[in-house]
Amino acid sequence: MKSNTGKVTRFMDMHSGGKLKTPFTHIYVDAPLDEALEIFKDTFKRDPNNVTCKCCGEDFVYEEHSSLEEATAYDRECGWIGKKYDLKSAELSLEEYFSGKNKVIFITE
Repeated sequence: MKSNTGKVTRFMDMHSGGKLKTPFTHIYVDAPLDEALEIFKDTFKRDPNNVTCKCCGEDFVYEEHSSLEEATAYDRECGWIGKKYDLKSAELSLEEYFSGKNKVIFITE
C-alpha cells in the first residue's frame, strides 16, 4: 500500500455534533491537499470545512503528508524521535491498520 502521487492528505472526523459524518473516522486521500479536498467533496458529497455544530467546531481536520506511512503514524502508534515519528516502531503495519478493524479508508485514483 503506497502513495502514487507522493502526497497523502489525512482527514479526521471530529465527531462534531456527536456523530461521524461518514462511515470513517479517518480518510486518507492519495493526492496533494488542494486536489484531495475536491476528491473528498466528490466522494462523500460533503464539504470538509463544514461546521455541523457551532459549539463543537469543524466537522473535519485535515493535513497533507509526504507518505501514507507518515500520514498514519500517530494512529499506528509510532514512537517519536526528536521532531518526527519513528516509522519503524509502529505498533500496527499499514496492512493491519487498513484491515477493516478500524473505520479508515485510503482513496486512490
